[in-house]
Amino acid sequence: MSRILYLAPVEWASLRQRPQQLALRLARHFNVRYVEPVGLRSMRLADLGRIWRHATADGQASAPLPLLRPSYVPFIGHRVLDSANRRWLLRQMANQFDFDGRPWILWLSTPSLLAEALLEHAAPGLVVYDCMDRYAEFHRGRARQRIEQAEAAIVSRADLVFASSRGLAERLDRWHEATLVPNGVETAKFAVARRAMPDWRKRIRGPVVGFYGTIGDWLDFDLLAELARRRPDWSFVFAGPQASRDFGRLQRLANVHHLGVIPYDCLPEQAAWFDVGLVPFRLNALTRYVHPIKALEYLALGLPVVSSALPDLAELANVVRFAAAADEWLAAIAEALMAEVRSAQGASVRRQAAAANDWDSRVAMIVGRLMERLEAPFTEPTTVRWGQQAWERRPAVRDVANGGPALASSLAPPYDD
Repeated sequence: MSRILYLAPVEWASLRQRPQQLALRLARHFNVRYVEPVGLRSMRLADLGRIWRHATADGQASAPLPLLRPSYVPFIGHRVLDSANRRWLLRQMANQFDFDGRPWILWLSTPSLLAEALLEHAAPGLVVYDCMDRYAEFHRGRARQRIEQAEAAIVSRADLVFASSRGLAERLDRWHEATLVPNGVETAKFAVARRAMPDWRKRIRGPVVGFYGTIGDWLDFDLLAELARRRPDWSFVFAGPQASRDFGRLQRLANVHHLGVIPYDCLPEQAAWFDVGLVPFRLNALTRYVHPIKALEYLALGLPVVSSALPDLAELANVVRFAAAADEWLAAIAEALMAEVRSAQGASVRRQAAAANDWDSRVAMIVGRLMERLEAPFTEPTTVRWGQQAWERRPAVRDVANGGPALASSLAPPYDD
């Protein structure tokens, strides 16, 4: 079985996102080793709490894949120190390269020092770059320039390039042909009905206008504050880690509630008690490259969705309402709360739209491309288990007559950002 050294952009224990979803499904066919991220910038004082939690957590206990946590000095952008970090990181990865002479895949997700070191000194059979964000937009000054240059070099070196949004694919096309692989949804996991009313719902009155995910600066807090003030009869409920100081101002409003972080396995049952799902992103140089997983998960729950006009959601215009100014948001949410919109028929249409974007179909295409480049058959099925969920690693079905992969059925799960 070919191995994938999977350099992820997020820690395994973070909110479930594209990297974990792809790695889990790739592990049905490949021996995947999940390498937790090496940062793109130097450490800040604000990072100390997160670093401590990460250092003391037992992430491997809940990970179904071999998990590697490289160590490095968290100060990036200094020539001598960067060089020393690359050497140290490379030594830590050295024992990962004895793969019995079989071709192995180096899967990159960010332009990190580790990615640069492995490209320079390792000898993978295939290099894949999977881009899910406009990473440079999170940074400023020399850090932004350095990240831009490093990413361009990595993309130019890659054999296959995937992108989660059209904007990212168009940008990466400058250096290498990029294949659009949008984010997906675990349809079966989110196809739940309301069960016992959770305690938080019992305490909240009126319709629930909900959002879950990281509560970061990409949310339009000014807009949300105006909506909450103008509709005190609606409850605005947020679930997820707080990553913006502006959220504190919003929380002062009586009809704004924060549930904290809800574990992914519990998320569908909790979010099913939303009446409307929101994607209230600012429109800027960062969010124009976003393909929000939460929009698909809301739809899989059958919820009406109101969103900022993000480019990659345009194809869902038949099931997602878009708004810009506050008056448009208020009107769209009010319409979404109407009985006919929230009917069983309406929910069924939304669930069907989500089902067309399942993670399994996304990964089927990726696996097909990897097979074409590796030209190697897969081994016997192997079970991958995480918590209460299990899948088989299955041999891909090949179309012998035409010499190509026929993968539509090869990733069908026995049954989950």
